Amino acid sequence: MGDTRFCPQCGALVLPEDAFCGECGAALKAVRPEPELPIQPVVPPILPPAAPSVPVQPLPVQPPPIQSVPPPPVKAGGKRVLTAIMVVGGVILLFLLVILLRPGSHETTAQPPLVVNEQGVDTFRYQHIRSADAGFKVEGVKGDVGFSMDIPTGWQREEGTQAHELVFKSPDDTPESQMFLAVLAEPATKGHSAADVATAHITELRDMAADAEVLEQAEILSRVGTGQRAVLRYIGPSDSPGKLMTEMVVFQHGKVIYRLELTAPEPLWHTAQQAMEQALASLEFGS
Repeated sequence: MGDTRFCPQCGALVLPEDAFCGECGAALKAVRPEPELPIQPVVPPILPPAAPSVPVQPLPVQPPPIQSVPPPPVKAGGKRVLTAIMVVGGVILLFLLVILLRPGSHETTAQPPLVVNEQGVDTFRYQHIRSADAGFKVEGVKGDVGFSMDIPTGWQREEGTQAHELVFKSPDDTPESQMFLAVLAEPATKGHSAADVATAHITELRDMAADAEVLEQAEILSRVGTGQRAVLRYIGPSDSPGKLMTEMVVFQHGKVIYRLELTAPEPLWHTAQQAMEQALASLEFGS
């Protein structure tokens, strides 16, 4: 049986489960005081100490890796072309080295006037001359008299000629190889043209060589004006075996008539004519 209690109204004995007093009828549960709950103190939560602030360092940004682009593949045809270019370049370089390393290639020796190339064609090297440097003059003519032109390198001036004549001969020792290039001048005569002078000298040459034949005779146009040209063939002196060839070109400049004559053995005529062609291409009067 539970604890006994007393009615708060009349003091009568009541049981704990009684809702009303049996004596006075007072309500027991309404007046029964509720047990007081203990008041729990509010304790603030204990927070852990705050960590010191650390500056945040940004992560380094790595650049994207650079990928090398492979060169485009070389086609088979391109490789052949490149190989051919390298071979040709190597041959040229080897050829230049052979020339530079050849004994005597650096010496400044006089070159022969006549050169034969692989095709067998003879060519000359040339030097420019001025008649004024050789004491050239024409008697009875005043004023600007003289000329300049190219002659083959190595050809020597013949000694014992007159002042109005310049004769050059090739450096060959044998008569069958010697060639001559001459420039002669005379005062112009009134009424006598360059054609008249050319005809007179052709007649003179025919008188000296009875078998002389004129192969060509015509007017010629050059850088110094219009002239007369003739080519003759004849038997030379006894010390010149075979036939000789002579080309004559006559010009009139002012009061002077100039005559260019080239003489050479017939077998060398093709080579000798190059000397006359260069003389006419470089001829200038008044020097």
